[in-house]
Amino acid sequence: DTNAAFGAAVFLAVILIYLILAALYESIIQQFIIMVAMPLSFTGVIVALYLTGNNFSLFVMIGIILLLGMVGKNAILVVDFANQAIKEGKEVNQAILEAGEKRLRPILMTTFAMIGAMLPLAFGGGAGHESNAPMALAIIGGLMSSTILTLLVVPAIYRIMYPIDVWLRKWYEKGKV
Repeated sequence: DTNAAFGAAVFLAVILIYLILAALYESIIQQFIIMVAMPLSFTGVIVALYLTGNNFSLFVMIGIILLLGMVGKNAILVVDFANQAIKEGKEVNQAILEAGEKRLRPILMTTFAMIGAMLPLAFGGGAGHESNAPMALAIIGGLMSSTILTLLVVPAIYRIMYPIDVWLRKWYEKGKV
């Protein structure tokens, strides 16, 4: 029952994230660029749980929901900065390089801050340690894998999907107001 409820919650979260990003970017394609980064965190979660011998539990599921928000935020930072650079007249490749360069530090700072906050929970003792440690380890593993993969995959997907987005905008975007 817990797994079914978690699946429904993640499905609903994905739909809501898509709708919010559609309103934010006024695009059909750019949400997919951001949402491609979210499954990348599952690799780190699975590896972290496997290496530590922990089980997939309700607390791990809660950690995954938190993780999806963090990963989405990192991808939004890159995509938003690249969009601004393109609006300023830069070429797509230059905009992606600049976005990666300028947004690397904030992404790494928030990732390291979150990992640092989870370390006492992951390796500490005390009441509730048995249930909280797998959640913290899953978050740490997911953040590590998704940060590395997001910094590589999101710019690549952006470069591939940007011409499609420009072509589609001709069909549904009207003149400037």
